[in-house]
Amino acid sequence: MSTWSTPDTGDPFVGLTTIPETGDRPDELPERRPGFWVRFLHQRWAIAGVIFLLTLIVAAIFAPLIAPHPPDAQDINAVNAGPSLSHWFGTDDLGRDILSRLIWGARISLRSAFEIVGLAAVIAIPLGLIAGFFRGAVDSVIMRAMDALFSFPPLILALTVAALLGADINDAAIAIAIVFVPSFVRLLRGEVIAVREEAYIESARSLGATSNRLIGRHVLPNVASPIIIQLALALGFALLTEAGLSFLGIGEQPPIPSWGGMLQEGFQFINSAPWAVIFPGIAIMLTVLAFNLVADGLRDALGRERPAGSGLVGAEGTKVRRRAMGLGANGKAQMETPTPAPESALLEVDGLRVEFLTRNQWLPVMEDANFAVRRGRTLGLVGESGSGKTVSALAVMGLLPAKVSRVAGSIQFEQQELTSLGPSGLRKLRGNDIAMIFQEPMTSLNPAFTVGNQIA
Repeated sequence: MSTWSTPDTGDPFVGLTTIPETGDRPDELPERRPGFWVRFLHQRWAIAGVIFLLTLIVAAIFAPLIAPHPPDAQDINAVNAGPSLSHWFGTDDLGRDILSRLIWGARISLRSAFEIVGLAAVIAIPLGLIAGFFRGAVDSVIMRAMDALFSFPPLILALTVAALLGADINDAAIAIAIVFVPSFVRLLRGEVIAVREEAYIESARSLGATSNRLIGRHVLPNVASPIIIQLALALGFALLTEAGLSFLGIGEQPPIPSWGGMLQEGFQFINSAPWAVIFPGIAIMLTVLAFNLVADGLRDALGRERPAGSGLVGAEGTKVRRRAMGLGANGKAQMETPTPAPESALLEVDGLRVEFLTRNQWLPVMEDANFAVRRGRTLGLVGESGSGKTVSALAVMGLLPAKVSRVAGSIQFEQQELTSLGPSGLRKLRGNDIAMIFQEPMTSLNPAFTVGNQIA
């Protein structure tokens, strides 16, 4: 049984109800890590990529107003004409303005890229979460299917699926999306497996969190960063793949312009009119580069590395006050509030006694514990190691092992007696109305959220 020896009367902490605060001066407070947008806005190349992509998207949306000529307007007097004031990027073999067709073609190429990655994400994210979190037979089935898809060369697989579905741009997007699914699933599964073994997941599970809650609130936020970066990178690869299929005649059919289709049409006259290939190629290159720059910026902004010299701070610089624990006349652990608790205390513990089963004998490890937590106040239980602080909290939460421990006394939370609640009743309270953060915050706290957010 844990007991305390009576402290010396000369102990400077005897009778102390508050510990002096430190770090009052601003220069003593550690530097807080900037938010995501602040970090992302410092990535100059990523911002340049965003500006280029936004400009391209706006031009594609307002193509009827921006394009100097209709995309299918033919000028037989300017066939394969070079760049000029009337045709800045020249014309193709039918006398159509290349700049206008590039602007209109951005609609098809960008739409297909986002459609491809969106379809792949819708399929891959649930599969990756399920395979990594539940493991077992369902994991084996999903991963064997992904391995089968990986066994085919990506372009050959896309061509095969596109040939079966058809030559429409939507069918081509489905075919390319299937190619991206296995890589997304394998990446997400690996991240989920690493996260599900963390101690804060076990803590949440012990508090009664369901699988859906664990996946949605604890696992998914911690694996979001790599999947967002991978999706941003995949947009560039999707654009390249769509252009390649369009070059082979699978995708949007003429006369509707697409960048890959323009490459295929201009390639026939590459020696006499190289601009018909150069400008679509530059458009594809710059767009893919912009997607990659944005992905690099997201990687740096979403990383969790803290700046050198920074430390942990409480929410909004809040300082924590610690309350001293009183001692009973018999020298045993007896926890009391500094002031008498009113009847409306949020949590009130009266005569708490905890016993553990040891060698067929019940031995008390803590007894006669009395404390209360008032609404809007902070209570600190202070004591030496083994005095019963953690055991008291576990008893309040109902987390002590039932077969080898028993709790006596009264534990009332919002006037509700917790000792009379069954496991299902405690599960409804834990994590929603009352929660516990275990020792070692680096493993018990979820790194996807701030400390203040989780304590609140």
